[in-house]
Amino acid sequence: MAAIRSNEKMKQFSDRINEKNPNVKRKSIVACMRKLLILSYVIWIKDEEFDKNYAWNNTSGKEETKPSFGQKKTERRSLRTR
Repeated sequence: MAAIRSNEKMKQFSDRINEKNPNVKRKSIVACMRKLLILSYVIWIKDEEFDKNYAWNNTSGKEETKPSFGQKKTERRSLRTR
C-alpha cells in the first residue's frame, strides 16, 4: 500500500499492528485503509486541507482536539430519516 510506504506515521502504525499479529499482515493493511478513510471523511466534513504534520495520536486529553463531525447526534438522525 502506497500510504504505508510513503507516510512515516502510517508505517509506524502498520508496524505496530504487525508486531502484535505477525502471521496476519492483511490486518494491518485493512487498519491503515480504515484510518485513511476516517481521516478523509473528517477532512471532507470539516472542509479542510490535508496537513501532513497533523498530530494523529494527541495524548493531551483535551476534548477540543478530537475530530468533530460538525453535527449533533440529533441532527444526524434527522438527516437519516429524510
